[in-house]
Amino acid sequence: MRTVCNSPWLLRRWLANGGDPRKGTAVYIGVERPTAGDLRGELRIPAEALVVGLHQRPDDRIFSEIPLRAFLGVASRARRDVRFALLAGGDAYKRQAKALGLDVIFIPESGEWPGISRFLNTLDIYGHGRLDGETYGIAIAEAMIHGLPIVSHKALVGSYNSHVETVGDGGRVCDGAEEYEEFLLRLVTDDALRARLGAAARKRAIENYMFPTTVERFEAIYEEVYERYCTEEFLRRLERLPRSQRWWREA
Repeated sequence: MRTVCNSPWLLRRWLANGGDPRKGTAVYIGVERPTAGDLRGELRIPAEALVVGLHQRPDDRIFSEIPLRAFLGVASRARRDVRFALLAGGDAYKRQAKALGLDVIFIPESGEWPGISRFLNTLDIYGHGRLDGETYGIAIAEAMIHGLPIVSHKALVGSYNSHVETVGDGGRVCDGAEEYEEFLLRLVTDDALRARLGAAARKRAIENYMFPTTVERFEAIYEEVYERYCTEEFLRRLERLPRSQRWWREA
């Protein structure tokens, strides 16, 4: 049998905790192709405005104060129209925005991919943040497939920093709030850097995170396991099992 981890980082953790290297492998959870359209007209965002944002499940336990705090500093230094938009996310973001006096665009949760994709099409920069880091970072991968440069930070609690590898050359995972703000400012003010990292992010996502790439890798694992274990002797042993132990569906 094989154990499939959703990132090379997680595979290394599994191996370090006694996993069998002959049985372990890593396959990323796949992301879908972007859909057409954005939310700029609907949200009345001017064409010249630059939009930073992220999407996150509504859970205050993973809230990070870094993205909005960094955005506050950048908005006061950038000398251009910069907006911040958040799809879903916990109520802690709303409390922080109010405390900081930030006019953040809050958008209700959309569990369907077309809505998520339209939101990501609205952004120019993906300003990720999560208290406990990531074991992969599928939200980051979704942003990358939309050609968004990524700025994030390492885990503030624990050591889940798989997103360093997920982002790769598509942006930067910073060591703390100060570095995050400075890199976000560079992305806001340097159009060429933003375009170059966005293109690198999209290329990395296509090659590693997008369907059908991940499906093909899963298929290869299933084929390998089938060829190794589904011998005639193995099938005869299954047939000798008592009916109560047959977990597969029989006609």
